[in-house]
Amino acid sequence: MMESIEKMMNDLVELLEEKKAVLEKIHELTLKQKEDIENNQGDNINGFIDKKQVEIDKINVIDEDFANTVKKLKLELDIESLEQVDTDRFPQMKVMRVKIEEILSLGNDIMKLEEYNKDKIIEIINHIKKDLKAVNLGRKSVKAYEKPNIDVGGIYIDRKK
Repeated sequence: MMESIEKMMNDLVELLEEKKAVLEKIHELTLKQKEDIENNQGDNINGFIDKKQVEIDKINVIDEDFANTVKKLKLELDIESLEQVDTDRFPQMKVMRVKIEEILSLGNDIMKLEEYNKDKIIEIINHIKKDLKAVNLGRKSVKAYEKPNIDVGGIYIDRKK
């Protein structure tokens, strides 16, 4: 029983390390995306989104494995929450808590970068909309001068009597 509990805890630590590595990859991609947005006006945004989606799919698998292992561990230890695990008896819990804090911090950094990137893209889109509006107005002006005036007919001058 003790061996299986320690194995489950070690598995949880490994899963947390995997998740952190994947999040670091997402962070790196998000930084590259930020650079692309600033330099190239977001020309490669779809490529970055696709690459990040692959990493997010990996996280989903890791999270599922983590949840299943936690569920088994709770049953084995007969507890409601991992907070109830004695860290003196199971020192892996301390490691897990540190890893979770690192993951949360990294996730927060990614969220801030994503928010910045989103704001920059909105700024670019608004600039493009403004430019398109100016172009459309220019086209209308040019068309107005190109059309012959069809309504030119007889000219009548009224005089006051």
